[in-house]
Amino acid sequence: MTGASGGVGRATARAFAARGDTVALLARGLEGLAAADDDVPRAPGEEHLNAVDVTDHEAVDDDA
Repeated sequence: MTGASGGVGRATARAFAARGDTVALLARGLEGLAAADDDVPRAPGEEHLNAVDVTDHEAVDDDA
């Protein structure tokens, strides 16, 4: 979910995770992502944070 650190992106990530979906959280800042990580339920041990600017396609490809 891009923009997962706040607003609609964060709310959408919570909604998908609450119904049991695996959600990857993407945003530019680690601080916001860390806060979102506390809000979004996930399976134990599941890694799903990625600080990346999705307008930079090379950075997205490098993190894939």
